[in-house]
Amino acid sequence: MILATGVFEYTTATAKLNYRNNEYHRAVAAAEAATEKVVASVASDYRDRGEGYVMGSLANYRTRIPTATEYAPSGEFLFQDLSGQDDRLEVDYIPGGTFAVTSGPTAACGASKANYALSPTPKPGSP
Repeated sequence: MILATGVFEYTTATAKLNYRNNEYHRAVAAAEAATEKVVASVASDYRDRGEGYVMGSLANYRTRIPTATEYAPSGEFLFQDLSGQDDRLEVDYIPGGTFAVTSGPTAACGASKANYALSPTPKPGSP
C-alpha cells in the first residue's frame, strides 16, 4: 500500500512538472512571436521612414499582438503590458543611443545605435 502511494505521488508530481514545463515553453513561444512581430515592424519602419517615425509609432507597436493566423496558440494567451493593460505589449525607447563601429565588410563605417526595450508578457487564458 505504501509503495503504491509512493508511485502515485511520484507520477502525479511528474505529470504536474511536465505540464508546467510545457506551459512555460508555449508562453515563451508566444512571447517570441510577439517580439518578432514588433521587431520586424520597427526594423521595416526604421529602414523606410527613419527613427522619428519609429519614435512616433511606439503606441502602435504596443498593440502588435500576434493573431491566431500568425501564431496559432497565441489566441490562448492574454498579453499585458507591465502596467497590467490587456492586449498590449511593453515597447519603450531608452534614451542614450551610442555610436558604434560596425564589423565585417563595412568595418570602416560607423552607425548610431538606438535602444528600444520590448517586454511581451503572455499569460495563460484567452482574452
